[in-house]
Amino acid sequence: MNEIYEALVEAKIDSRALTILIDTILDNCYIDYKGELDLERDAGDAILPIVKAFRAEEYCNRYNELKSKEEA
Repeated sequence: MNEIYEALVEAKIDSRALTILIDTILDNCYIDYKGELDLERDAGDAILPIVKAFRAEEYCNRYNELKSKEEA
């Protein structure tokens, strides 16, 4: 029973994180010259802290991967 509760809590957190991420992405969009939705140039400033907060390990893994490629 405890495992089911933990799974539900984790699903709720994932759902909330996804909602926050989608809202932030959409808040950082504009209509481009073709009339299509596009991301603002500095959208990463708003989006990456959310990724880091909810998926810190994946964020750090990607950072380290990119950093090692840069150094090579």
